[in-house]
Amino acid sequence: MAIQYTSEEKKYVLLKGNILKRMEAERVSDAQMAAATGMAVRTYREKKLYPEKFTYPELRRLFIRLKFPESEILEALT
Repeated sequence: MAIQYTSEEKKYVLLKGNILKRMEAERVSDAQMAAATGMAVRTYREKKLYPEKFTYPELRRLFIRLKFPESEILEALT
């Protein structure tokens, strides 16, 4: 039997995947993202794995830097 995610868990799994996908597509490193979001590289790496730890301003800067489409932004924030 497969493990079922709650709707919140599913949202975070999708956000994590979207961040990784966009970082790869834009060829952006963890160090560059840390600088863009105003945090240490180690902190960024931790939050990248657990996106629920990002603050709203950090997510906003992340979405801008990685050129997230509006549909993915709305999915992450609702």
